[in-house]
Amino acid sequence: MSPEETVVFGIRLAIITVGVLAGTVYLLQRHLSAVYGVSSLMFLAFVVSQLIYVAETLAPGLDAMAHHAVHMLSYVAAFLLLPTFFFHLLMLSNASVAITRRQLAVHLSLPALVLFLAMVSMLIPSEVLVALKSGQPAPGAAPWMELTVQVLLALEFGGYTFVLVYIWLLFRWQSHNRTRLNTLYASPSRYEALWTFGLAAIMALFVVQALTSYFLRDGGLGHPLGPIQQSIIVLLFVSLVAIRDLRQAPGLYAASELTCDATPKYSKSALADVQAQRIAKKLRSAMQDDRLYRDANLSLAKLAQHIGSSPNYVSQTLNEHMDQSFFDFVNYWRIQEAEGLLIRSDETILAVAYEVGFNSRSAFYTAFKKHIGETPSQYRAARSTAIEPKGTPALREEARP
Repeated sequence: MSPEETVVFGIRLAIITVGVLAGTVYLLQRHLSAVYGVSSLMFLAFVVSQLIYVAETLAPGLDAMAHHAVHMLSYVAAFLLLPTFFFHLLMLSNASVAITRRQLAVHLSLPALVLFLAMVSMLIPSEVLVALKSGQPAPGAAPWMELTVQVLLALEFGGYTFVLVYIWLLFRWQSHNRTRLNTLYASPSRYEALWTFGLAAIMALFVVQALTSYFLRDGGLGHPLGPIQQSIIVLLFVSLVAIRDLRQAPGLYAASELTCDATPKYSKSALADVQAQRIAKKLRSAMQDDRLYRDANLSLAKLAQHIGSSPNYVSQTLNEHMDQSFFDFVNYWRIQEAEGLLIRSDETILAVAYEVGFNSRSAFYTAFKKHIGETPSQYRAARSTAIEPKGTPALREEARP
């Protein structure tokens, strides 16, 4: 092997290793939920999509049909990768909602077509197949043989459009997931958006790299963005997905099972007004007396457990009887204490933010301005420490949420 081939082979082995390890972890947990089964399938697709590179390196003398068989196997896996990745995201963020038949049909139609064409191509004689793939005359080639190979070659180029579609779907999922996180967690991870942008950037880079290489190569300009760069991009993608998901699992799955109906849709709920009032009183007590809002990792499930109620009832009470989301309810109490601390103490704004339960300066500024109408810096600057503070959460009874 040349030095470049050695590097590429090493990176591809790293991709396979990451995929096998991550897939095995999920596979061993598949009995817990379908989420893990889909996740293991996703990483299996990663591994299988790399087999062609391994075969070409370790077995360069494969006959034409054997090489084509491995190529088609990797080819089908590559088209299956993004749909399983998307299903994995959907189920990870909301495990209680099953993937619909319509979603399966939409996302798996192209992989199914590729699989069908790959199976048909195996019926083409090897000498005809080699000629058709290389664009050479193929005497005796039937029209269906030419059509099959042409469509497969076209799909190889059109597959990059497939990637662009899933970049858009990734951002759409992130927007929906951010809204859902606000119903489950008082301080959703600030790294979620960064993860999404990073993943989308890697996918876009893959498309740009592949298309640039394709056109430059066909134009006789060589292949400056070659297999090494492409291999690194793929390794970054699979590593980012594995690290993020293995850190999170079961993550949102556990929370979503507890709150599968934590939305305004409570038509079948048995929560009565009197019970809702008792829950509302306990919620205020948890904030005012126990200062539960100071927990930066406070979740709807954790709050419900603290007051001895169900997450669904807590969510319904907040939404229908207190006219607030869980996210806004907790942040309200955090801002109440922050107001007093900004006036009474000389702590930095970041220290105040952490003390009252926020996990970042930006989240504190956003919430403070939403509730107060000005930033913490403006609020502190406009008020002298000699002025009697407006009150603390324990003293302020007016305008309780």
